[in-house]
Parts: sequence; structure tokens; C-alpha cells
Amino acid sequence: MTLAGFACAPALAGEANPPLPRTTVVIAGRARVSAEVARTDRERELGLSNRPSLGPGEGMLFLFGGVGPASIWMKDMRFPLDILWIREGRIVMIRERANPLRPDRPPEISTAEADSVLEVPAGFAAARGLSVGDAVRVGGGGPSAPGVNR
Repeated sequence: MTLAGFACAPALAGEANPPLPRTTVVIAGRARVSAEVARTDRERELGLSNRPSLGPGEGMLFLFGGVGPASIWMKDMRFPLDILWIREGRIVMIRERANPLRPDRPPEISTAEADSVLEVPAGFAAARGLSVGDAVRVGGGGPSAPGVNR
């Protein structure tokens, strides 16, 4: 789920995104992800919330209207994730094994200046040796950018 400095209607209990259009994301020329693409405020707000799981090699790509603070928290998540912040076609921050929000703990919100964010199954980044600075390509074309494959 994202909090990117915009106002959204609150998600209803148990509400989840329907399946969204997909694109292929290639990281560092070696890691491939079949990612659903969240473009609208509502799609970004719901993200992967209330989904039962995320399969190997699957993810969700959040596209923003340009570079700015992109904040992610794990509200209504049922499984841990690796979260990659991307700016101008490069990873600028990785949060590995982000755990779902628990009612007995304060929310953990992570923010980085980015134009997109990719959420993948926990352990994906370490298993593929991903790091800050790695190149990211969306849809088999040029560097990641808002609006790719619209």
C-alpha cells in the first residue's frame, strides 16, 4: 500500500484490487518480474492489500506522475514483501522483508524519492543479488518511467 502525498478514500475492510494489467520488469539484466501495474491513486492505495499471496516472479509496480516522495506501509497485508524504490531507471532504496502491519505495533512507513516502486515476494532481492544502483527496465524497453506501457 502506498501513501504518496495524495488523498484517497479509505479502503473498505477486506477490499482488494482486481487483477491489474501486467508488464515485465527486468532488474540488472538478470531478475525478471511479471508485475501488475498500479497507475491510479486508488490502485496505488489498495496495492497488494488483502491479497492472499504473491507468486514467485510476480510483483506490483506502482507508477507515480514523476519523481517525488513515495511512501509505503504494510496496512492490510497478509505476507511480507521486498520493496524497491526506483528513480529514473535505477534502484534507489530497497527494504527487504517488510512485514505486514500488526495491531500491537506502530506502523512502519518507508519513504524514498522515486518515480516508481516495485513490490516483490520477500527474499526476492537477496536471492537475486539486487542492490541500490541496479538498472531497471520496464516492458522490455527503456528505463523505468511513469507512464511506461500505458
